[in-house]
This record gives sequence, C-alpha cells and structure tokens, in this order.
Amino acid sequence: MKDWPHLLKAFDEGVATGLHRGLQIYISQHGQPLLEAALGEAEPGLPLSSEHRMLWLSSGKPLLVLIFARLWERGLVRIDEPICHWIEEFGTHGKETITFRHVLTHTGGFRVLDLGWETKSWQDVIELICRTSLEANWVVGVTAGYHTISSWFILAEALSRATGLSVRDLFDQELRYPLGLPELSIGLSEEWYIENQSSVPPMYARIKGELQVLDWHQPPRAICISPGSNTRGRARDLGAVYEMILKEGEAADGSRYLQPTTIAALTARHRVGLFDLTLQHIVDFGLGFIINSKAYGPETVPYSYGLWTSPRTFGHGGSQSSIGFCDPESGIVVTWATNGMPGEGWHQRRNRALQHAIGLDLFERFPQLNTGASI
Repeated sequence: MKDWPHLLKAFDEGVATGLHRGLQIYISQHGQPLLEAALGEAEPGLPLSSEHRMLWLSSGKPLLVLIFARLWERGLVRIDEPICHWIEEFGTHGKETITFRHVLTHTGGFRVLDLGWETKSWQDVIELICRTSLEANWVVGVTAGYHTISSWFILAEALSRATGLSVRDLFDQELRYPLGLPELSIGLSEEWYIENQSSVPPMYARIKGELQVLDWHQPPRAICISPGSNTRGRARDLGAVYEMILKEGEAADGSRYLQPTTIAALTARHRVGLFDLTLQHIVDFGLGFIINSKAYGPETVPYSYGLWTSPRTFGHGGSQSSIGFCDPESGIVVTWATNGMPGEGWHQRRNRALQHAIGLDLFERFPQLNTGASI
C-alpha cells in the first residue's frame, strides 16, 4: 500500500476513531486493476482478506437494475407500465399509477421502513408492501424520496412474475452466470453458508463510541433474499459490474450483456434537481443509479463520489458502509466496503475522507487522469 499513502492514512484514522475494523477496496481504469486490497481486520485478531464476501447493502441495488434492463431490452417489461400490470394487488391505496420508472427514480411514494424481511417469508413481505397506502401529499413522479428497501422487493417480484423465475433463479440466470460472477449474492444460499461461513465477515455498528458486532453475517439474515440490501461479494466482483457498464454493456468475456443505448439510458439523468425527502438533499438519479450530485453541495451531498470525479459519474452507496461508482470520463471504477456502520454523520465524513484520499493518490500516481475537477 506504499503507493496509496493518503488512502492508508484515511483508513487508519477511521480505525483510530472507531468507525470500522477493516476495508476491502478495488480500483481500476478501463478494466485494468490499479488496486485490490484488504486493510485491517474482519474481527479482532483475524485479518480481512480480498476474498471475504463483504456486505454491500444498497451498493448492490444496481444489480437488480441491470436485470430489469435485460428484460426491458427483450420487451418483456416496459419502463412506463404500471407495476400493477404484473402485481395486481399492488395497485391499491393510491399506488395504481406507479411505474417501473417511478420505482427506479425513487418517486413512487411507498417508503415502508419496517418490513421485517429477515424473519418474514418473501410473500408476506410483498403482501405487506401491497397493503401500504401511498404516502400523504406524495405526487407520484414528482415527489422524491429514496426508498431504502420496499421498492426493490416490488421490482424483484414484478420481474419474477414477468419471467416465471424465482428471484434467486432470476438473479442467477440474468446476472451471475452471464457476467461470470458466481460470488455475488442477494442472500446467501443455506448450503453455501454452511460450507463457507468463514468467508462471511461480521458487520459492526458504532454504539456509544464502541464497535459492536451485529448478527447480520449469520442466519436468518445472511441467507434471506433482499434484492436491495443484502448483496454480498468481493470488491472486485462489484468492480467487474461497473467495468461492464463502462464498456457499454460488454462483459469481460466479450459477450454482449446489454446494448450501449440501454447503458446510456440507465446512466443518464432522469430525476434532476429534486430535494430527496429521505436523503435530505438534492440528489439526481438515473434509472436506479445515483448520478454525481456534487453540484448541489460538494461538502454536503450524501454518499459523494469525491470532488475529483466528473459530473457524469454514476453509482450507488450502501448504508453507512460502502460504495461503488464509475467515472466514464477517466475510466475509473471504484468499489469499497467497510465493516463498520458508525452512523450517518460519521459515515459521510469518512466517505468524503476516503474519496478525497483516493483522488489524491490517483492523481499523484497518474496525473494524466485529471478530469478537470478539483481535488
């Protein structure tokens, strides 16, 4: 890590402050790895490795978006068709007009927070969301508010019904196998977990200034499917997804995963200049991707990609812990995940510090990468 001194310093400062124990990170340019590393510990006395299956939380949301895009290309689903075309029972209590576009831009208005998905059956979760009323004073397609979990359950259910596949089979057949990424999951299989549980590191929460271990690396949560919050994999696995997007839909083996026009549609700005009621900031969205929103406050925008990234940068962060993004101007892909959730305020400071450090190290090593943005 001697070539990444600013990154190492930012990581060490986070350990000293009690924000995390470990960090897994992957950085590439135009598909060529610049850094793959694991820093610190998975748990006391056990070093974190690049092979540990990190919990990506909402950083994994774009994976289901790509599956939607595959079905969209085939004409199985349409971006502006109501969700209730596929899930009839969803079209109640004011939710009748919510479309795939509204789900992907977080303008739908059904931000159910307490789903209890870790202990409920999939069908019970879907039924709970379907019974939910549209939020008061919400104008579908106009009011903006990030949906942490509920909308991705509904998106997955609609795609499952459109294909006749279970959600796990859908994920396998439309993402893991075509992209050659068997290590990615949206809920570990019980069989895999029994044989490989040592590869699943704990997540910690900062409580009263101390890191306390959560039980998220164990059943039932570890093996439950949650398409927008329970993704696990290695940093290079998520990096490979962004590298495919950077190559306009071409997979690592040269096969065509998505068409360039579809990639362009996903990563264009669709939701622009709207204040997000959940994130409490103006944040722009593509279709399921957060587009660089530093123009609305470089030091305040949540889950920032760093001052050094271009306006075209797109990606997604994971609650208090992780992020993945691609800057098409420089060809840089960055994915990193920590094992500490220190609270939103501490995480946003940590995120800005890590992104700033990455930018400093990149431009000191590769001055030609300068995107015209300031460090």
